[in-house]
Amino acid sequence: MTKDIPYFKIRRNGRCYFELGKNRANVVGMKSSYPLGSDLIEAKKSALDLYNTWLTKSGKPAIIPQAPTYTRGTVSHLFAVFQTTETWDRKKPATMTEWHFYWPYIEKILGDVRLDKVTPTMFENFYMTIEREHGSNVRWRVVKIARALFNDAVKRQLITSSPCMILPNTKPKPRNQIWLSSEVLSLIRVAEDNSYEPMALALRIAWETLLSPVDIRTLPLKALRQSNDGFYIETERTKTGKQVIGALSDELGEDLTKYIERLGFELLPDEPIIRTRRDRARYTKARFGSDFAAVRRLTFGPNEKRFFMDIRRSGNVEADLGGATADDRAEILANALHKDAYLEQTYTPPTVAKARKIAKQRQLGRELLAQESRNAARHSGNKGKNNSN
Repeated sequence: MTKDIPYFKIRRNGRCYFELGKNRANVVGMKSSYPLGSDLIEAKKSALDLYNTWLTKSGKPAIIPQAPTYTRGTVSHLFAVFQTTETWDRKKPATMTEWHFYWPYIEKILGDVRLDKVTPTMFENFYMTIEREHGSNVRWRVVKIARALFNDAVKRQLITSSPCMILPNTKPKPRNQIWLSSEVLSLIRVAEDNSYEPMALALRIAWETLLSPVDIRTLPLKALRQSNDGFYIETERTKTGKQVIGALSDELGEDLTKYIERLGFELLPDEPIIRTRRDRARYTKARFGSDFAAVRRLTFGPNEKRFFMDIRRSGNVEADLGGATADDRAEILANALHKDAYLEQTYTPPTVAKARKIAKQRQLGRELLAQESRNAARHSGNKGKNNSN
């Protein structure tokens, strides 16, 4: 469906754009050109979203992608059939979403290949291509899905063995970058000063609630609530489906309310609160990322590479240093870091502050041990005198 998206362009440098042109864009209040990055799969998804937005604003019906047909016996056909099985039905909605998100990486290289023609060498090349072009995190998730598919094919006796076991699918090293509070406040101030109000609000929500980027850019109006104690957010995480509640400051709650009133149209309960700054459209992943990158560049220059997602880790590190338990931090993050060592390592990386805190705690322990040793020595000495008598 995304092969021939109107107004989707790929430049010679490999970077992708969605280009309406000035006339089409001006009529509906959109930009004439949208940079979509060099990741072809992500760029096509964003381009389709933008095309549908343009169609809707133009009073035309949006495109509903049709289910494609696949050649029987191919890897793509296997995935289509797999989605009709009980095994698929038992998967959590978040897992299904993850599979659909990463499936295009598999389809692009192996989709048209017959199952019995996928050799270990071919899969090794696939593995290395994904690693080289998209990084270890995408490779780990893509290969995990591919392995599950081929293992299912073995169980159903469609092939005799899986070609996926030639290389270990090691987890990527977790990120360890964090933002300091002063740095986040600088990002917010620069965003406000440079007409990036939606991004400033998104950053403030992230810092106060530790929601993920996708949960912030898709945060619906119905999630913003108010009680006698003030404003708060109650929603479900896109990735895990877990309920999450985030407390908001009165100032942020009031600013969000004013922002919604200034949008110029009625926001429906399921519609995202945070909109693009010029055309008030839904934020796509690409546009959200590019707006954050622009604010980051204005604040810290072109060499700063930390991401919006690192804010979640930063808040968790603060909470950990402040004495919050793993259970409490898992609840606010709506994940399982209290049960998963890899998640704990991802969200709570080593810090100098933690090392210094441990050093102080060790000093306290050292004093307690010394005190115990002195007490034991006195006790032992008294016991000896009593025995001599």
